[in-house]
Amino acid sequence: MRRYISFTLVILWMLLIFYFSGRNADVSSAQSEGVLQVLRSIFPVLNSLDQLDVIFIIRKAAHFFMYFLLAILVYRCQKPEKKSLEKTLLTVAVVFIYAVLDEYHQSFVLGRSSSFRDVLIDFSGGLTGIFMLNII
Repeated sequence: MRRYISFTLVILWMLLIFYFSGRNADVSSAQSEGVLQVLRSIFPVLNSLDQLDVIFIIRKAAHFFMYFLLAILVYRCQKPEKKSLEKTLLTVAVVFIYAVLDEYHQSFVLGRSSSFRDVLIDFSGGLTGIFMLNII
């Protein structure tokens, strides 16, 4: 039963990533600006930084986090008796393929484009998640 719940969480998380990458540029920018306003109220030092730089960092941190968690979910939904190396390789493959497909999907969204840099950021987040699981 636990594996079915874990697998469902993977699918739901992938759908959430798909949803966010399917939002047009205006909606995505407005969302980033809202996050920036909240962060500036918590961390006043951000007021001294250029808004576009901070929004860029927020967007890339979101990419990293989404795939960090995706990797953890994919790894954890696999059979417990499966060897760690097998789980790791399958997780790496799933995260990379989904990152590429997500960027491809995003290339069809109004005002958005695909970027190999974002694939690398996504993949780095996934690798970090896998690394954290393997050392814990």
